[in-house]
Amino acid sequence: ASSPPRETLSASELAMGSSYRYDHGFENSTLRSLRFQSAVRGEVHYELTVGEEHVNRHETLHGGCIATLVDVVGSVAIATLGSFNHVSIDIN
Repeated sequence: ASSPPRETLSASELAMGSSYRYDHGFENSTLRSLRFQSAVRGEVHYELTVGEEHVNRHETLHGGCIATLVDVVGSVAIATLGSFNHVSIDIN
């Protein structure tokens, strides 16, 4: 059985998702190449161009980068549901 289509977002909600950026700190240096792709209610899609700043000594995506992606992109997905006051307390 297929899932019903998700509710589309308003123009202002889409603008929020596409402009969700940090201008300083860890997220700015880690997620500088993170680009918004699309969103529907409760779901967002971003693309990250992986550079040498994102990889570990084995040249695979660093776990800290993965955790940051889960935290930041997950926060934007939650925000599409109308919750703007939230914090990640368990990422697993």
